[in-house]
Amino acid sequence: MRKHTKLLGTACILAMGIAAPAMAGAPVGFAGTIGGGYTYSSSECSGCGHSDNWNVNGQAAFGFGASDVAGELDAGWINSSPSGASGSLNT
Repeated sequence: MRKHTKLLGTACILAMGIAAPAMAGAPVGFAGTIGGGYTYSSSECSGCGHSDNWNVNGQAAFGFGASDVAGELDAGWINSSPSGASGSLNT
């Protein structure tokens, strides 16, 4: 019985932490990250071709003046260019 009570208490504490709203203040100025990558994929068969894959992504957060209002932006771009095909796939 005691083991079940501890387990229930732990689950309640975790649930309260997950359900609580985030109380972080707006950033002062600008904060952000940017990343990217490139991959080259090829097959081991004759005439199968290859694929060039590019991606760029970034996140930004910024505050609007002295108030506690802020904005956030998440964006990304992916390009896959296979050889032997007539175009590229942009998403």
